[in-house]
Amino acid sequence: MTQETKTVEVSIAQRLFTVEVTEFNEGGNYHTAPSGWYELDTEIYDEDANNVTELITRYESIYNFDFQAKARENFND
Repeated sequence: MTQETKTVEVSIAQRLFTVEVTEFNEGGNYHTAPSGWYELDTEIYDEDANNVTELITRYESIYNFDFQAKARENFND
């Protein structure tokens, strides 16, 4: 299994938030397809280094926003 960790930035309403994301990859073989997944490794922080994880969780539920999906997208950019 391989893994790579990056600190990524996600922009919401003209504010930047940072989080560490790790990508995991397991190689496949003849009988098994390769698989991969992402995990958010840290709390979410704003530009002033304040922990805003709970705020983002509320924002996600109110505005139907998927922070983890956006972080994964930015991981690959």
